[in-house]
Amino acid sequence: MPTITQTTLTDLEADLANVIAAIEPTHSDEQTAGWVRGEDRELPESSMVPRLFWFEWKDAGVVAGGATGNLDVETSIVMFVVVDYRAFREEDRAQIVESDHWDLADRFADVWEGNGVGSVDGLTFTESDRWEVRDAGRVAHKFNIQYQRARRVA
Repeated sequence: MPTITQTTLTDLEADLANVIAAIEPTHSDEQTAGWVRGEDRELPESSMVPRLFWFEWKDAGVVAGGATGNLDVETSIVMFVVVDYRAFREEDRAQIVESDHWDLADRFADVWEGNGVGSVDGLTFTESDRWEVRDAGRVAHKFNIQYQRARRVA
């Protein structure tokens, strides 16, 4: 059985943030406004930073039959890429959000499938779920992902 690189959720998040930051948006009107990671989860009430994003994680679990026996565990988790779209005109947001969601889904799939855009250690699967509108121009893009979680060795 091949060895799959293991990772921690902290490292996975950092690697995925780099993947997102490298995406060139495909929405024709907003290609120059790239992705910017918000380091502080307490974001300002108003933002003029286009595509300011951060992560939220929920519902982690072990993938049945996913362990390789290499002191790691295949783990499933729900990942939200929360994006602040308030810097864009309100009438343009719906199209931008949809385009951005598929940009994210395609890039995540390319990364774990090895389609020449780099790789993310430990990432074994991604699946687009949907997006949900939060408040005041913030949208959470939802993905189900799996990764090879490094176990702590005593």
